[in-house]
Amino acid sequence: MISINKNFAYIHIPKTGGTSVTSSLLEFSKNKSIHQHTDMVWIKKNLGNKFDDCFKFTFVRNPFDRIVSFYCYRKAQNDWTNTLNKSFEEFVYEDIYNRKNDPFIGNQIDWLKLNREVKCNFIGRFENLQQDFNEVCRIVGIQNRTLDKLNQSNHRNYQEYYNSNTINMVKEKYQDDFKYLKYEWDIDK
Repeated sequence: MISINKNFAYIHIPKTGGTSVTSSLLEFSKNKSIHQHTDMVWIKKNLGNKFDDCFKFTFVRNPFDRIVSFYCYRKAQNDWTNTLNKSFEEFVYEDIYNRKNDPFIGNQIDWLKLNREVKCNFIGRFENLQQDFNEVCRIVGIQNRTLDKLNQSNHRNYQEYYNSNTINMVKEKYQDDFKYLKYEWDIDK
């Protein structure tokens, strides 16, 4: 999402609260789609020479929690590789761990890179979504607004879904997110 008037660009990474953020900021954008996932390459292409001066922000999520959210959302939707009939371990192995070159389920940090360098001015956290969104509003000069909870999946605490196999697969697949976004490797923290 890009706002020329407010001089910001939002990188919408899947399952990080992005539909709620986008919906709240729609009035400032020409594009009225709340489900458009955008990465830094798309932002650069669409901003052109305005890219460097634009405030670029995103929200990220603990990889363990994000994968549970994917699983429960897909199970409720019964789409994307027939998740309805899969256990969590089957889903992680078949649809996450073994899926290559699918940015939708890739490392979040990759959405923020341009020529292998992170170009984001602000990285908020799903875990502090409203608080971090208020900071974005302050920075871009718009009034704080309460985020609606849109497109959310219903699930238990994410730690309850994991066993040693799924923990190891997620740690390996998302090692860049754990490292660069500074999420805890220990699922219990």
